[in-house]
Amino acid sequence: MAASPIPPDLKVWRQRVQEWYPDFFAQTHFLPPVHMNITEYKEVKLRSGHTVMVTSTPLSNLPIGSSGSVSSDIIGDRIHQRVLSLLHQLAEEQREVMFVLSQHAFEYYLNEPALKQLNRGAFDILIIHRHYGILVCGIIVARCLWHTCTLPRGQQKVKQGVRQLQKAFDVLHHLLSDSQQQPRILSTLMLPHITSAQMQRIIADDPQLRQDLCQCLQVGYNVDPVPFCLTSDDLATPSQWWQRRMADAGTDPAMSDDAYLDLIARLARPGSKVTVNRSQTPRVSQTPRRTRDHYIRMNTTGEAVVETANRFTPAHVVLHPLQVEILNLELPRLFLTGPPGTGICIMLVLKGLEWLRQGNQVHVISTWYGSEASSHLIVSQMKQMAGPDGVHLIRMHSLDLDQDDLAASEALVIRLADTAVEGQLFLVANEVFNEATVDRPFTDFCDSLLSRVPGLHLWSASQYPDYGPPMLTQKVLTEPLRIPPSVTRQLQQCGYTGQDREVLGYTEAIGPLPSDGLVPIELVHAGDGHSAFEAPDCVQCGQEVGRTLKRLHIDGLSLGKGRPENPRYRDVLILSRGNVLHDEKTDATGNVTHAASGFIQGLRESGIPVTVLARGDAAGLRDLATMAGPDHVVAAFCADVKDLERKIVVWVQSSEFRQGEDEGRRQACGCCSSQLVFVRPPPDQEYPSSDDGEQ
Repeated sequence: MAASPIPPDLKVWRQRVQEWYPDFFAQTHFLPPVHMNITEYKEVKLRSGHTVMVTSTPLSNLPIGSSGSVSSDIIGDRIHQRVLSLLHQLAEEQREVMFVLSQHAFEYYLNEPALKQLNRGAFDILIIHRHYGILVCGIIVARCLWHTCTLPRGQQKVKQGVRQLQKAFDVLHHLLSDSQQQPRILSTLMLPHITSAQMQRIIADDPQLRQDLCQCLQVGYNVDPVPFCLTSDDLATPSQWWQRRMADAGTDPAMSDDAYLDLIARLARPGSKVTVNRSQTPRVSQTPRRTRDHYIRMNTTGEAVVETANRFTPAHVVLHPLQVEILNLELPRLFLTGPPGTGICIMLVLKGLEWLRQGNQVHVISTWYGSEASSHLIVSQMKQMAGPDGVHLIRMHSLDLDQDDLAASEALVIRLADTAVEGQLFLVANEVFNEATVDRPFTDFCDSLLSRVPGLHLWSASQYPDYGPPMLTQKVLTEPLRIPPSVTRQLQQCGYTGQDREVLGYTEAIGPLPSDGLVPIELVHAGDGHSAFEAPDCVQCGQEVGRTLKRLHIDGLSLGKGRPENPRYRDVLILSRGNVLHDEKTDATGNVTHAASGFIQGLRESGIPVTVLARGDAAGLRDLATMAGPDHVVAAFCADVKDLERKIVVWVQSSEFRQGEDEGRRQACGCCSSQLVFVRPPPDQEYPSSDDGEQ
């Protein structure tokens, strides 16, 4: 094979590595940064006439031994995701520094006519390690599950895997043929769905296969090759497999700083096409349609943040079958409950649109300040989806039931009853306030309204099941829909009890979710420069968050044609408990009378435009809910922004409100559709007792 010429744009690729991955010498990076799953949907028309997308392939119902392409694709996709999750775990636990390339097709590298025979295929996973060199990984996926797989079929799949690894070796040697010092190149087969014993049986009856496998793995014929492969036995302790396959070989002398940068630039080629399953809206059809038919470019974490959020909060409405079933029921009065991210808010929007399409006026009720943002969001989404004919039929009303304002509540009941047409009235209310300690004010509101308007249609919701009034049918939604698993796992760590109020837990998703999501970023309020006792008062913490946001390329620009945009500043929400994040205050002459909290100062010093939303700022809250106002990062109190969705959410922990910490963190996680950032105190910091009683 002819030597590969030095790529003329290698210098450009090296610059991009340093620009896009500034910490590549100290941190592990994945390319693409997040794995996008194959997802299948079918279009369903609701009773209201609206068309929605519904998940069509339940994970628990995947047929064993199926030869159908749908199930085998999804099974293979899940196996690939499992391997990537394992490598994430390995990098974190072992503190490995490496660059992990996934599903990079050979055709992206090989354009010479003489090499067309090598253009078919891809590196399943290619690991460039800071010290150990290169590991070429081939993932073996069979159409059937292995406990039903015949021995000849298993041998055939392993032979295919060995041939693919050998081909990957040829491509890799060609790409590096002009390097002055060749790095160590090792290989492995990954079979996370079979045991080591099953793999031993597969190669035992085929000496030629065993010999080819030993040669491919670069071990002697008398050496057992199976321990150098990753099997299901290694899933619990992947570090042992890693030690056998990579670490035992020791540091590669060829892996200098410059060589590591050169390998990343050559093989990752930042800015080149990366295979990622594209999410698209299928045409009207009862046939499931996959989202794997087209591909996008996604190299940076910023692009991954946007693409992940777009998959979980798409422009087209995606529902689970249970949600469709509920929407199609004849239920005039309903209370929905479930944990954040289960699609409750969009259910209220769709029901309101159904009533609008029938020509009815729809009233959106905010029962307390904590539901104001959600109510503005519902109004905004209904107006966008209803079109000009329905906008004039939407009305919003605000109450303060948490302040025991019974007079205002009764006055609104009378006004609403007066607007009833032929004895019918249509209301939606999200995140209702119905505390038992305040004599169930929303229950009283519903009772009073129903006594005046027997034809009351009311759909309401809260994440707290015990907030449901007894006159409303209750339905529970617990399947995650609009937030990725990486966020739901953080929510589950918060527990399900907050201030004597139970929150339901999640059940397994009925179908493959678009992605596992991005690994949360954790920053600790400790070390040099962190002079304040609390993170909200710390300038250094604000600066570190500012640097983190810049690494996510928060500028709203696209890196090129066919690529997602980077996040914008308005896609970032910074949340905390209480009023620990505050802006500066000035007197009538413009003199500063009260400085902004140190965290806010640090953000601004790092060049991040930030607006602090003060409690009681109704106009600011409306702008936040409707994505109006300037393109700024917004800092707010977590309880004020329930059900809002942002691509990036930063949770700033404070010991001042320790008692409500889990509930506040849960509310923050519930707003995140992509990337979480935690700013935590050091583990040994003491938390003073608190009598925090805020909602």
